[in-house]
Amino acid sequence: MSDHPYSGANTRRNIFAFLVGKVPTAILTATILAMLARNLSATEFGRYVVCMAMLDVTLGFSTIGLDWVILRYAPVYRLHSTRARLLGLILRVALVRVFVLAAVGALIFALATFFPAAAGKLPVDLVWYFCVLMVAEGATRMLRDNALEALSLQSRLQIIMIGKSLILIATLGYMGTQGGGTAQWMLIAETAASCICLVLALAFMLTGLKSMEQPDPAWVPPTFSQMRQVALFNYSSGIVEYLFSTSFLMLVLGRFLAPATVAGAGFVVRLIEMIRNYLPGMLVFSLVRSRMIGNYVRDRNFDDLRTWARFLFKISLLTLLPVCGIAAVYGREILEVASAHRYGGYGVLFAALTFWLALRLHRLILGVVFNAADMMRLWAKASALSLLVLPPLLLIGPARLDIWFLPAVLISGEVVANVLALRIMRGTGREWETGWDWIIRSFLALGAGVAAAAFLPRQGLAWLVAGMAVLTVVYCIGALLLRVIDRTDQQLINRSSGRTLFKGV
Repeated sequence: MSDHPYSGANTRRNIFAFLVGKVPTAILTATILAMLARNLSATEFGRYVVCMAMLDVTLGFSTIGLDWVILRYAPVYRLHSTRARLLGLILRVALVRVFVLAAVGALIFALATFFPAAAGKLPVDLVWYFCVLMVAEGATRMLRDNALEALSLQSRLQIIMIGKSLILIATLGYMGTQGGGTAQWMLIAETAASCICLVLALAFMLTGLKSMEQPDPAWVPPTFSQMRQVALFNYSSGIVEYLFSTSFLMLVLGRFLAPATVAGAGFVVRLIEMIRNYLPGMLVFSLVRSRMIGNYVRDRNFDDLRTWARFLFKISLLTLLPVCGIAAVYGREILEVASAHRYGGYGVLFAALTFWLALRLHRLILGVVFNAADMMRLWAKASALSLLVLPPLLLIGPARLDIWFLPAVLISGEVVANVLALRIMRGTGREWETGWDWIIRSFLALGAGVAAAAFLPRQGLAWLVAGMAVLTVVYCIGALLLRVIDRTDQQLINRSSGRTLFKGV
């Protein structure tokens, strides 16, 4: 290869493939959500939401840090080792993952069969389908999401994601012709899609690694002890993150609230997750993450790592804020349209969770910095201390807080985790500027956009689209006038794009 897989040129190629793939994937994901709301009854949709929330929680708690072993060391092996040793590392980790998932699945199935109460809100009639899906989806995510991302093979990853969405849409379309669907059929479709994606991910990984640079004879591979340390520290912090995840909190709500209420909150959560996954900052995040780790491993330059992390957060927040404004002004109308007038009453919850995304994005970026700089122990400490917010909120009670238990836990947990992580980082002598000046200017620009949209009517889809457009345009003009994007950002944009988009910087 003419340049290493984490170079600027290769990263730009991956970004192009990523964005080209994400456009149809975003449309397909929105289509799936709308079809779920239309083709499943509130009860069946609520059962499906509980199963998918349980899936995410179970997969998260059973990772034992294996995902971060791939994310942290696959770039290192690709830069310094041979194809055989790289594939050996990935396949060994994947096999351990499958073994753990099979054991967890057997335990869940046994508990549901002999002690149904132990299964919690997981529907007993769906346990078998859930366990099979859990093993298939866990193995798929290890190869598709972790290995292909870490190996900088984004075009192949996007092909797989589009294929999975098409399978689910075909299933929902068939359900529509039969007068409606069930949670059971959706779990079967999810399992079939995961198995197909697993085969594709393995094939794409093998073909994508045909050409690798010559191995570095002076390179010493990481020891098992080092990998175990990365796995365990990230697993401990990951457990905390899953305790603050929307999936886990939806399971908690499911034990206290009516199924119809859980279905409405679940619809909002799925929409929020979709927004998070398709924000421009998050679109680039999975690409830049592997490059940040790969470049720091090569150069050991913390200043450069910190600069890219802060730039990534700024881009993420600037693209998120107009979404927050739109949710605040038009949240009810958006949910009415998206859910066929079923869940419009959750507009305020929708708006609150969009603002939570800003804190969540900052925490994700900090996690990459701590891992790249080999500060996993400190990251685990900050994450563990954020659990202090849970006891008082659980004491108040999810039943008393109703659906507001969800944003209360999410926002307070992220605030504590971010503050503690920054204090710990500064305690090591590494400086980190939060950038309150440009954040305040960004919110001033958002306020101008919200004020402009507030004067427009809200009746009809045309006015809804017009209002969102006005809010976004006024916000962008305000951000430009207030110079939120400074000279350093312009230089980084030039470096990222490989072109002189901003002259004189």
